[in-house]
Amino acid sequence: MNSPQTSGQPVPAGKTTHDLNKGVFWPSLIVIGVIVVLLLIFPKQGNLIINTTLHWIEYNLDWFFEFGNFGFLLFGLYMAFGKYGKVKLGDSLSKPEFSTLSWAAMMFCTGIGSSLIYWGVCEPLSYWSWPPFGLEPYSLEAADWGVPYVMFHWGIMGWVPSIIPGLAVGFAYHNRKNGSLAISQACVPLIGKANADGLLGKIIDILVIFGIMGAAATSLGVGVPQLTEAISQLFHIPITTTMQVAVLLVWVCIFGFSVYSGLYKGIKILSDINVYLAFFLLAAVIVLGPTVFILSNMTNGFGLMLQNFVRMCFYTDAIGGSGFPQEWTIFFYAWWICYGPLIGIFLARVSKGRTFREVVLCCILFASLGCWLVTGIFGSYAINLQITDTVDLLTIYAEQGGAAAMVATINALPAAQFFLVVFIVLQFIFMATTLDSAAFVMACNCTKNLKGDQQPNRSLRVIWACMLGALGLGVLLIGTLKAVQSTSIVGSVPIFFVWIILIFSLLRWLKTTYGTGSIDMDHPSPPDKEVA
Repeated sequence: MNSPQTSGQPVPAGKTTHDLNKGVFWPSLIVIGVIVVLLLIFPKQGNLIINTTLHWIEYNLDWFFEFGNFGFLLFGLYMAFGKYGKVKLGDSLSKPEFSTLSWAAMMFCTGIGSSLIYWGVCEPLSYWSWPPFGLEPYSLEAADWGVPYVMFHWGIMGWVPSIIPGLAVGFAYHNRKNGSLAISQACVPLIGKANADGLLGKIIDILVIFGIMGAAATSLGVGVPQLTEAISQLFHIPITTTMQVAVLLVWVCIFGFSVYSGLYKGIKILSDINVYLAFFLLAAVIVLGPTVFILSNMTNGFGLMLQNFVRMCFYTDAIGGSGFPQEWTIFFYAWWICYGPLIGIFLARVSKGRTFREVVLCCILFASLGCWLVTGIFGSYAINLQITDTVDLLTIYAEQGGAAAMVATINALPAAQFFLVVFIVLQFIFMATTLDSAAFVMACNCTKNLKGDQQPNRSLRVIWACMLGALGLGVLLIGTLKAVQSTSIVGSVPIFFVWIILIFSLLRWLKTTYGTGSIDMDHPSPPDKEVA
């Protein structure tokens, strides 16, 4: 395995551009600011309107999201194993800027934040009390489906929405040299250059930024309670608003400095550290926990997930009416689509020298494998703690919440204080990696004329980092995080249609570049002269 360092020719890390796209930057700030202010002034009304809209989307567009996301999967597989599989992002001489490990680690850590370990424990507990397929709550059969479903939600179907912008924006930036990582500019073949530069393009890019902000706010909503609970347990101090604000401010300082340092020194280093710490904690849970049970239950869960994959993809429970697929699967589908711009644009930027096949497989195999390991290990460990009466996690989860259940799971390990420290450090870095990637991508989306290895202006990156921190602080103080999260999910519907535009735009560009015949796989990069 390659060492986690950049490969190929050295790339200057300090090159930035100051070419701000004011038509995207200022409206994005204004829209986000107005929404936060309205939620501050009218929190109850805002919550009611947004949650009503969210409920309508989940229960009336479930079929739409399920068919659409499965279609994204088929498109990704076609891009990987069809005639365009060896098309390279960049020219034929382009070499990857990062080693395979660093490249995959950055993409993985960008997408999961601090949510993965949390849901790895809490989802199986939730499904035990609210199981799918009409199973009896709290039964052994219900417990059996905890790990398969969390693997499903955090596996292949979660990552496929990121493939669309990853390939389309990457091809537009590295191959077509359009000088922008904005989603709108990758839509040019279908909507035209004038529309991409005009009002329609600005609306698309504002929607992208809005979705990223909401998705990041969701991760903050999961991350802050986890860390404050862990710190409270470690130092035996009560959880207060001041403590939560302090945790958030430390986070802002970490990811603000990281995004200021840039792609090569900041985000890459945090991602590498993250992967090593995560492997260490996973290994500790396997070795110090019920090793045989964890490995056995993971295997059983993985098999159930594969065996029922198509059923889970299209499960709506229209007759039973339990609401399980709507409240869980459709919610996760919409959330992953909102995260798609963040992961996809970042993936496009760091994937120069990689083929379409590598990009797709990195998403649906490497990223899914990482999620399967984390959710399988922690989910199985949590289930074992419950069925052996070691820790009553179901009661803790029901009465004290997911953060308390997560920390109780860590506390059940030998040398619990040490692993709480590891957990706290890991979660700090996990979230910092996601948020600085979010600030970096939003800055990219507001910048024109990016070329080669250029990065957005540092001040712009820091501004978005501060905006993320301000949003997190605001919703923490006023308690309207649920409304911000729901707003982002509502925003997934128009983003969904943007992804359809991206698909047809990419196909048109590929057809224009390579023609309708077969492609010479020994020379996969575009020829000097395009086919008319």
